[in-house]
Amino acid sequence: PWGLRRQSKSEKQNPYEEKNMNTTSVTNRTTTVKAAMLLVGIFLLATPPDSRAWGPIAHYLITRHNHGEAIARYANLPDAWESRTEPDYGLTVDITPYFCWSHGVRNTGVIDLPNSMIEVPRKPVYHPAFPAYEPGAVMVALLNGKVNLAQRWTDYNPPDDGPTIASHLANASLGFALHNEEDSPVHWDYFLGATGNEASNSESQDKWSIHHGLKEAWADYVLLATQVFHKRELERTDFDLKGHIVLPSGYSPSMLAIDWRDEHNCYDNYLVESLAWLLRLAQAAYNKNRTSRSTIDTSKYGLPVQSLAKIENLLKTQDAKLRQYFSLSHWATWEITIYELNTHVNLQTG
Repeated sequence: PWGLRRQSKSEKQNPYEEKNMNTTSVTNRTTTVKAAMLLVGIFLLATPPDSRAWGPIAHYLITRHNHGEAIARYANLPDAWESRTEPDYGLTVDITPYFCWSHGVRNTGVIDLPNSMIEVPRKPVYHPAFPAYEPGAVMVALLNGKVNLAQRWTDYNPPDDGPTIASHLANASLGFALHNEEDSPVHWDYFLGATGNEASNSESQDKWSIHHGLKEAWADYVLLATQVFHKRELERTDFDLKGHIVLPSGYSPSMLAIDWRDEHNCYDNYLVESLAWLLRLAQAAYNKNRTSRSTIDTSKYGLPVQSLAKIENLLKTQDAKLRQYFSLSHWATWEITIYELNTHVNLQTG
């Protein structure tokens, strides 16, 4: 239903041969892309794997299609927390406790690649009680009977077209739950992750870098092209001369972010504070339930509950990134992604 179909051989052309580019000459563009591909290749070897599934555009569009614009703006909330630890001196990368909490999964350990300094995570697994312990479901339960919003923020007067605190938190809870519902069918089964059974070190790393990371970017662009620009799968989206995505009318560059800034671009602090408060309650509930976050060490449960200030900072950091997303240069990433995946991956079967 989202345009993810098998490509025919005729469609698997070199993306550099596409016509009607909104960039400089084909020669200059090809040279730039080849240089960028070299840099991306180095980047993929040097950086640890990420563990997200659908990208920000995909989560927004899937949620908007099924549940409307208001909730779609909350659909990227779980990705405000880092999914991976920073590599230590031994280049060990692991799944963070906050990713286990925010996505309802359990850590399955790392793979110590033979004859290599690099360790990469094994793909996580969903918690046996998913989605009951998924934070969105927990927040819905909290709002439905365990917290009394009427006693908090009593002096808040929403703007004429703005949400109440109750509707804001309800949308956030549903957006959180829908994000994880959307991820679960494809997380590590279509967007792959290493299992430790790969034939080589490079295959284990490729599971994360190409079969996970690049496929996430590809899916984002495909949904954008087919659902927003109504073009066939391999046709580019519309870019300006700087490589920025030019959205058609009816789509705002800030559409991926929560609508909680006023006409002066200032945050509505009531909306930020109330959401941070609810998220902190959800973290505390995760601990109270003694939710296991590891399959290899059952003593690892819960996580350090973050301060309200820390959660507010995470929310604002993600908000800034989402609002700037369409101001980044995307066309080279699009070209590289299509080229690499056409070369290395069967997009139908993974």
